[in-house]
Amino acid sequence: GLEADFGAYLRAYGEGLGTWGDPSDRSTEDLQQLYLDLHRLFGSWNVRAGRTELEFGDGRLVSASRGWLFEPNSFDGLLVQGTWNDPEFRWSLWATDGANGPAGDAGDSFSGAFADWAVSREQVVEAYFLVRHQSTIELSEITLAARWHGRTVHGLEWSIFGAAQDGDQIDGREIWAQAAVVTLAKELDFGHHVGLEVGIAKGNDDGQDD
Repeated sequence: GLEADFGAYLRAYGEGLGTWGDPSDRSTEDLQQLYLDLHRLFGSWNVRAGRTELEFGDGRLVSASRGWLFEPNSFDGLLVQGTWNDPEFRWSLWATDGANGPAGDAGDSFSGAFADWAVSREQVVEAYFLVRHQSTIELSEITLAARWHGRTVHGLEWSIFGAAQDGDQIDGREIWAQAAVVTLAKELDFGHHVGLEVGIAKGNDDGQDD
């Protein structure tokens, strides 16, 4: 990767990503990211244009998935971020198309809105509205989600996450799924954590129409 800063208002970043192995294995060389950041537009807005990875919250809904995917997700498009009234309230809007990874393979058209605000010094609430259309399988879906997380005075970190998804596929099948996750973790010395997470997610059922 290569980063270039042009003062306080302009930044550029480019990154190539490749995997190589035995000739019988799959090898790829991709332009993973190439974007331009414009800072402090209209006072508090930041605009990113180009190819970028998207990561919000703890990565459950929007993530490049670098730790999981052979080819991480990246997207071509526009990302606008800013603050409103209180700097503790942040928002993001984006409109993109899939470039690399499963997002590119599925022909994703992916847009959404994200906001988070600090309800106290130790608690933050996040909200999501996501819209995705996968052209290869003609699937469209809308996802609403929220996450409330924080830390107690004794160092216990907690998070409550919930999401609901609605949509349909061209063959007439309907999408209606929900997910919920509760996480508790305690930070130990040197940044290590120990904790417990309980999650439930509802995908397709046995019905032919779902």
